[in-house]
Amino acid sequence: NTHAASGGKNRKKQASGAARITAARALRLKGRLDIRETENLKSKLARFLDTNRPVVLDASKLEKIDTSIMQLLTAFCRSANAKGIEVKWKNPNDTLLRAAELLGLSGPLGLENMVRHKPD
Repeated sequence: NTHAASGGKNRKKQASGAARITAARALRLKGRLDIRETENLKSKLARFLDTNRPVVLDASKLEKIDTSIMQLLTAFCRSANAKGIEVKWKNPNDTLLRAAELLGLSGPLGLENMVRHKPD
């Protein structure tokens, strides 16, 4: 992904993914999310905890996710649950579902009833 900084200066290409707030209560998880994105994503998720509104996490464009991001998402879901904030998943793809399954986090993430498309 190429990101342009304000003022017309170009930043280096980043191999990592992006987590972007797409609406007042939705967050799109896309690309390759790893430990380098943790602080940025943590900041965005924290804003949702202050709104007390349902949150929609869209993982349809997620390409890769590492354990640090899975742990962060799990902590977010637990905090949201404790505050009575509903977290919904929109189009959780196989990347997310497989990672959750391998790490035993399907339940805490609210993905336990989602079906992963297994290869034939």
